[in-house]
Amino acid sequence: MRNPTLLILLVLPVLGPTPAAAELLAPTVEEVQALWDSGARDSALTLAAAGTKNARASSDSLQLANRLLFEGFYRFSFRDYSGSEILFGEQVAISEALPDSSLLIKGVRWLGRSVGRQGRDGEAEKLDDRLLELSVLQGDLRHEGWARTSRGWRFWKRGNPEGALAEYDRASECFSGTEDVEGQIWALNAIAKVQTNQGEYDAAMAGYRASLARARETGRHNAESDALNDLGTVEYSLGLSDRALEHFRQAAALGDERGSPRQRIIPRFNIAICLNNLGRAEEARGTLEATLKTCVEQDPDLVAAALVKLGETLTIIGRHNEAIDHLRRVFAKGTKPRDVDRLNARIALAEALSREERLAEAETELMLARKLLATTNRTWQRLRTEGKLGVLLRRQDRHREALDRSLFVAGEAREHGIIEFQFHALAEAARSCAALALPDSALLLYEEAASTWESERRLLLDPNWRERRGSTGQRIFTDLATLLIEQGETAAAFDRIQSFKGRTLAERMFGPGSRHDRYLAADSVTVDLARLQTEILAGNETFLDFHLGPNRSLLFTASHEGLKVRLLPPRKELEGRLRAYAELLASPDSADRGTITMVGDRLARLLFGDALEQLGDAGRILVSPDGALNLLPFSELPGCKERLWTRVPSAGILARIRAERGDAPMRGAWRTLALASETGPGNIPLAGALREVEALDRRYRHVRARRLDRDDGGFEAGDLAGHDILHLAAHASRNDQSPWQSSIQFRPDDEAGVLRAAEIAELRLDAGLAVLSSCGSGGGKILSGEGVLGLSSAFLSAGVPAVVATLWAVDDAATANLMEAFYAGLADGEPCDRALAAAQAKLAADPATAHPYYWAGFVLIGERRLAPKLERRISPLLPALGLSLLLILVWTGRRKRPST
Repeated sequence: MRNPTLLILLVLPVLGPTPAAAELLAPTVEEVQALWDSGARDSALTLAAAGTKNARASSDSLQLANRLLFEGFYRFSFRDYSGSEILFGEQVAISEALPDSSLLIKGVRWLGRSVGRQGRDGEAEKLDDRLLELSVLQGDLRHEGWARTSRGWRFWKRGNPEGALAEYDRASECFSGTEDVEGQIWALNAIAKVQTNQGEYDAAMAGYRASLARARETGRHNAESDALNDLGTVEYSLGLSDRALEHFRQAAALGDERGSPRQRIIPRFNIAICLNNLGRAEEARGTLEATLKTCVEQDPDLVAAALVKLGETLTIIGRHNEAIDHLRRVFAKGTKPRDVDRLNARIALAEALSREERLAEAETELMLARKLLATTNRTWQRLRTEGKLGVLLRRQDRHREALDRSLFVAGEAREHGIIEFQFHALAEAARSCAALALPDSALLLYEEAASTWESERRLLLDPNWRERRGSTGQRIFTDLATLLIEQGETAAAFDRIQSFKGRTLAERMFGPGSRHDRYLAADSVTVDLARLQTEILAGNETFLDFHLGPNRSLLFTASHEGLKVRLLPPRKELEGRLRAYAELLASPDSADRGTITMVGDRLARLLFGDALEQLGDAGRILVSPDGALNLLPFSELPGCKERLWTRVPSAGILARIRAERGDAPMRGAWRTLALASETGPGNIPLAGALREVEALDRRYRHVRARRLDRDDGGFEAGDLAGHDILHLAAHASRNDQSPWQSSIQFRPDDEAGVLRAAEIAELRLDAGLAVLSSCGSGGGKILSGEGVLGLSSAFLSAGVPAVVATLWAVDDAATANLMEAFYAGLADGEPCDRALAAAQAKLAADPATAHPYYWAGFVLIGERRLAPKLERRISPLLPALGLSLLLILVWTGRRKRPST
């Protein structure tokens, strides 16, 4: 018999035990805990309930209070919050009459948690306040710490991170004076979560590492797993998906070795999210399917959560019908979904159904989600549900209903300070007004949505979240600009687009860095048309600004003569053509010259129409691309070759570059730092990179040349300081998911030899020109409205006004030839744009490198007027040749001298 105590307890009720017998056979706390630890949790709960029943029969109030607390804790662990509330409530009532105040404090703490888990935040807050009062009065630091963590969480939930941080700091102080390791770790993690949201990523990761060390030091495997998950979450938000994936896998392995099924499962949910972000969707699906199987076998309570995660992933990768099938299983017989699982499943079902255009079914799911929310005060999820309902109504042409729903959400979101839902709902209301032929109302709502969106972007938020919000803002501002154009307000439309584009690009250029607040001031990143025309553009410059939208795209052409706008097809229609043309250019074997010219001609007509002819004699064009247009070498398009093209992220960033550095002359010859990597990934030799650096050192003075190999002493971002030209010849890794993690890999297999965009953006460099002679250095993540942020923008962020970069993986040998011609042009006094164009023309004229692959991918970004001062070295052969010539002349003169 494995558990005789349990058998006796099951038989005694039939016999009717006396109070004395009940007290004698009452299970001990140790017996119950041993069952719980062994995994026999149902049996442990049965024993705990039996202990409570026996205590009740004994009429011992102290014993009953302890047993109620004990059973309540186990029911809470089973997520039976209503059952635990009843037990803790009775325990508190009994404890108030007992002399042992510690029992009352414990009961109040767990009663507050049980009430809070049921969504009754007002009652939970009052219990937390009482817990704080009791613990301070009794000098109970441990429970004061727990009271303050609860208060901190409420401050956090209400959008008051400063108040939350103050409470968490005090909680940490309280726990440090106790032996409550769980509390110490909890407070450290809570502080780190606030720091993450505030953009203090280094401090947050340090906090999680401290929590991890404390957990390992004390053998708290659960806390160790939590710390690994939290650290991975911060790294994921910073775009360090590989590192995050490693920490999530460590947490999963720890769970497999020592933890509960839950500790094996939760990290795998995070692993799947990471894999999705890394573009490994099928691997993510496989991970979730295996995790679902684990849930079925080991933790049925998490089956519903796993089904929701899998359904959401399948929706993301476009397998909508499979997603629908999995999400419907949440409600099948035998599944034990929590309320939150039911709610999330309904919302995810609505999303999958709507993507399949099954709008009526999607609406039904949202109505069911609304019913689930009726008895709770989950404000965020309620607004999410109501907002999605408004979108569905509009898509079904029920515009009046949609308008009412969207205005309701906007009002509720404003009242609760949830700005994200507010600007979404205002934009939806504006679309409904436009559909109802109410253009004035639509314009007012779009303006309010745009202003609300802009106000939220001043917060310090994690970069991935800012990017998602950037995509949302892109649609708001496109719709607003289009409506203004239709009403004849073209200049106002241009100004609104610039305010959006300038801010989003400035934020993205800094990624997760701490210095990006300097670039959020409106006057430093946004420019209106009047200022662009009168203060920024030179007489022979024209500014082209593209903005790709989901319904239509825009091309603004601004010069001293005026402003014109051209309406273009939607983003998706343009992206396919742009990518196809870029692929033709980026491969030397892709097509013959005639095919490339034909495809390019069609693309140029689609983009520009007769706009190029209208430019007249404009010799220099500044173009601000958007989305997939960042892949396009404009100067290669038919009709565009006669002009010099320079890229700028936005008009506002161009204004900042010219205000800070412009074309101000530097004293004397420019100092050049020339760095080369000997090998690329896979130990592929980069002979051309070495040749570039050696040629610079041989031909020009004031050049510091370095060849970075495996035996080199290392390289740090700070080594870039103190130079006027930075020539970096190495392999570049472009991270399209997280542009600030794009990197130049001087030693690809060594982390110490990797220079990341985020590190560069944090610097303040003296250089006037950076030349990134590397594979794909100009690229970055393509997001509508955000433009491109890669290594080039990182150098602009660091104060370098001009950057030469590449759009695709370039040929090593051809690049060396192009760079030789480029620097020769600079040494002749040419500005950067003309020197680059001449170098490209030289390669295009050579039959061996005539294909655009070899030269068209090089682009100039930033200040085109820059004219670096290079001093050529005097060849050692020249003095010898001069001396030889002199000797010849002397000898010849003597032979011709007349006799006396």
